[in-house]
Amino acid sequence: MTADDGSTLTLELCHIQSYPNGRNDSGDNSSGIIVEPIPTTTTTTSTTTTTTTTTTSIAVLTFGDIPSASPDQGNITSPYYGLNWSNFYYINASAYTTSAYHYIQGTGQYVAWFKQTATIQPSGGGTIGINSFIAVAPWTPALTLGITGYYLNSQVNSTTVPLTNTGSTTVTLNWLGLDTIQFTTTGGTPPDIGINNLSITF
Repeated sequence: MTADDGSTLTLELCHIQSYPNGRNDSGDNSSGIIVEPIPTTTTTTSTTTTTTTTTTSIAVLTFGDIPSASPDQGNITSPYYGLNWSNFYYINASAYTTSAYHYIQGTGQYVAWFKQTATIQPSGGGTIGINSFIAVAPWTPALTLGITGYYLNSQVNSTTVPLTNTGSTTVTLNWLGLDTIQFTTTGGTPPDIGINNLSITF
């Protein structure tokens, strides 16, 4: 606080106690008013904020760079693109002109396919996400594709998609935080399903 003459004044909290009969503890028996300072305590609290930044990347798999690929078809060996593949195969779509694989064929020759329960998992542990892909039933007029996402053996996401052999179907999921992605096929014979342009978040 500043006084009128510019000097600084310091205020001290006090309490006033009246002793009508004198204050005997100090030996002063006179009546009067005693002004005593009130002790004060100052507490300072410090807060620390920690910011964590997580970096993710997206890869679109077109299966055109499978190491030592056969000119016809073969197993997708693990790891491929940092993923472990179970019951997944690749096929040269150009070699099977009577099938519907050409509907999902891009600029390359190869697409992925499966015919039973198939899975992908991150090869280094952790989690992945599945964003989208295109799919087709290459030999059968109608099939049902099932996709299920798991984390620590607990189901997190699940959906089914009808497929035909008359055109491709775009499947958009945008599922994140998974350690296993399972694909199933039901409803027709042969049960083969082809996929391409598989977008994965790492």
